[in-house]
Amino acid sequence: MAAPAKKRRRVSLWKLLLVLILGVLFLSGGAALGFFIGVVNDTPAFNPKQLNPPQTTFVYDVKGRVITELHEEQNRVEVRLKDLPPHLPRAFLAIEDHRFYEHYGLDPKGVFRAALSIALGREFQGGSTITQQLIKNAFLTPEQTLRRKIQELFLAIQMERRYTKDEILELYLNRIYFGESAYGVQAAAKTFFGKDATRLSLSESALLAAIAKSPEGYYSPFRNPDAARTRRNIVLEMMSTYGMITSEIFNKAKEEPMVVTKPAKRKVPTAAHFVWYAIEDVVTALEGQYGRSGAFDLIYNGGLKIYTTIDLDLQRKIEAAVAEGLKGIGKPDAKGLLQPQVSALLLDHATGEIKAMVGGREATTLSDLNRATQSLRQPGSAIKPVVVYAPALVLNRLTSGMVIDDSPYFRITGRKQDPKTGKMENELWMPENYTKTYTGLVTVREALTQSLNVPAVKVLEEVGVKKALDWARDNLEISTFVTEGRINDGNLATALGGITKGISLLEMTRAFGVFANRGVLSRTIAVRKVEDSYGRVLLENRPQFKVAMDPGNAWILTHVLQDVIKFGTGQRANIGRAAAGKTGTTTDYADAWFIGYTPNYSAGVWIGHDQPTNMGRENGTGGRVPATIWNLIMKAVHENVPVQDFPRPDNIVEAQICSKSGLLVDPLCPPSQRYTEFYIQGTQPTRTGNPYVQAEVCLESNQLYRPGCSNCTPVTKTFLNRPPFNPTPDGTGRVPLDAKYALPMEYCPLPDPSELPPNDGGPGGTGDDTGEGPAPGGGNGGGSGDDGGGPGGGPGV
Repeated sequence: MAAPAKKRRRVSLWKLLLVLILGVLFLSGGAALGFFIGVVNDTPAFNPKQLNPPQTTFVYDVKGRVITELHEEQNRVEVRLKDLPPHLPRAFLAIEDHRFYEHYGLDPKGVFRAALSIALGREFQGGSTITQQLIKNAFLTPEQTLRRKIQELFLAIQMERRYTKDEILELYLNRIYFGESAYGVQAAAKTFFGKDATRLSLSESALLAAIAKSPEGYYSPFRNPDAARTRRNIVLEMMSTYGMITSEIFNKAKEEPMVVTKPAKRKVPTAAHFVWYAIEDVVTALEGQYGRSGAFDLIYNGGLKIYTTIDLDLQRKIEAAVAEGLKGIGKPDAKGLLQPQVSALLLDHATGEIKAMVGGREATTLSDLNRATQSLRQPGSAIKPVVVYAPALVLNRLTSGMVIDDSPYFRITGRKQDPKTGKMENELWMPENYTKTYTGLVTVREALTQSLNVPAVKVLEEVGVKKALDWARDNLEISTFVTEGRINDGNLATALGGITKGISLLEMTRAFGVFANRGVLSRTIAVRKVEDSYGRVLLENRPQFKVAMDPGNAWILTHVLQDVIKFGTGQRANIGRAAAGKTGTTTDYADAWFIGYTPNYSAGVWIGHDQPTNMGRENGTGGRVPATIWNLIMKAVHENVPVQDFPRPDNIVEAQICSKSGLLVDPLCPPSQRYTEFYIQGTQPTRTGNPYVQAEVCLESNQLYRPGCSNCTPVTKTFLNRPPFNPTPDGTGRVPLDAKYALPMEYCPLPDPSELPPNDGGPGGTGDDTGEGPAPGGGNGGGSGDDGGGPGGGPGV
């Protein structure tokens, strides 16, 4: 031990209290006297038989069924102070209370700092001895208030009068929480080192003292080994400073590697990732009142009742669906974890309540990585509704019938030197579609349905990247966009999912829930209510809402996303009832997503390796494994749920348009390119366009006809009146697929005058005649590929 339990002069309890009172009066004035006396009178009686034994906390699902019990008794083994190596208690004394054997339960210097903080209205600074910490955990709630602090001091003095220093220290070492459900130094030694506390080395003892500061957080050697090692060395340095070890021993111990043993696998509850998420939710809500470690202690020892939002029936269904969808896929990595990993989430978008959560293929402990909430991954094209089309609908009055030219698009980003020729060349950024082809004129509907990249980039450019990011952050509450610094998301690659930090499955699923919920964002809820052991409500969460967009725009976006499942990239997600969603695939097949919803639930699925790895086209595209898993999930959770459609707002109107113009049908628009589009009242087109023109061309060459052409049989044909474009500058010369239907740009050649018969003046020349027909236009057009039929996508820019 740091010092033997030496004899000391008995000081009257009331003399000590008098000193404390005088200090408070001096700093706060005479009004504090009455308050102080009232607090002392209200202090719980010191009862040695009632050391506030730990009570089990129960976690319930939404139907009142117990999900799991949170307790510590089974992982606590009492140990005698005399059996411990001396350096173990000394490590705690050095970092927590090095004057423990010199004071009477309260440290005058610490009390003065705390009193000064109170007088100045600051947070409490220091002042808690080991005796006070034991009193706080055994007799009082851990809330940080002046009333509780005074009661803590009063009871600490009483404890010091009833127990020896060694007895108090032994109680403390057997009670302190170390995380991983380990209470007391014996359980902690088993958990972190796989040995008894009696066999701990100096550096191991210092690590336990370090962990106690933040057992489930910053100093956990499992989650943050570097921080844990740094604080271990601080403990060792303090031991050296206070003469508990020599400087030579300190220098040797601080260089020892930090080796911890993962605890043996133990049974974890159903929905383990969700349970830990809910615990963190409660800690966050209560830490302002109790402090973070106090909140954890309350959860694991306070006999709470935590009522969550999860439905165990739905949880089991989603777990089974994930297992079925991944059957035969993956192999263990170096850590023994199956890869690729997975996360899945089910939300009630009307309330924001989490109904089911899968944070990985298996959970070995409550605090395993939760890939549904903690992993930030690249979303691929799943981001398009969030950061491209929803902002465009709201900010630019985009409509799903507007058209854009899916044609080669590139930007010069810099200059580089060709390593072979030494010549300087332009560096290009050229987004491409998944198929490496360009469709041509398409509507917004088709662009999103077929997940075309180039139209998405052009739409985002039209809206403005900053405006779109700001809107998605403020209205859909996407929190991980980087808008400042050298590397940020303020570029057009954001339209394709090139996000600096990535996005969590939770935030993506919640954002899509806005579209399902008529434009209203419901903030996520995991815990409905928390009661203490006496039935008093400590925490109660009620649904919180925010209007993010007009119901009409939400419905139109939903209607388009329904086409993704019916006709587009997400057809494997078709569950035979109203559903909308979007696939997401990164260019290296490292992340694959499907996010979607029905009128009842929103759900998201992500798969990928923990260390991003190319999964190949079969497993690494959002329209394959993730869409299949989503299908299995939604079919299961909708069993016995009545079929319904997304309710159509009253301000939605219809118009018959031509998919090549985005305008009302004109006589030349072929039947296959006529369809009914939906609009918010006032945004529908009111005139016809001219997507097609008729012109006389030569039957033999398809060149525009003009009088006097040789070898030309004039015929009248119908052509697509599309805007001009540039072929791809990468040497492939690719052009839009609909370019072959465009109005010809060249006229048939006139005969050479030298080849005319004698005395024949020829056709007399053409002057300025350039033929009939409109010049190629600059924005409105439509269609896709050969027939232009079906829905399409993109505003005319």
